[in-house]
Amino acid sequence: MRLETVRLLLRRWVHDDAERLLDIQSRVEVVAWLGDGEPAVLVPLPDNEHGEVEIGWPLHPDCWGHGYASEAATAVLAHGFAGGLPEILAVSPPTTTGPRR
Repeated sequence: MRLETVRLLLRRWVHDDAERLLDIQSRVEVVAWLGDGEPAVLVPLPDNEHGEVEIGWPLHPDCWGHGYASEAATAVLAHGFAGGLPEILAVSPPTTTGPRR
């Protein structure tokens, strides 16, 4: 998948992204919110029989607070629904007080 917004290019990770991805994946404040699956945009939820799909991605803390996640989510949701997905979920840990430790 490759999507473009006014400020963003959403695409699959490539080899040249390895250093940045390692930096992202090594941050507790990021990975505490992620599951065990592939770091992607639309991914099937694990252990589901109904084809449920989750929206989510790792976002480096230096990108937080700029509205990038909202802009990306809008584009990804539109893409998923246009592609025929009847439902797209956003899953987070059961706590509302912050990342799980």
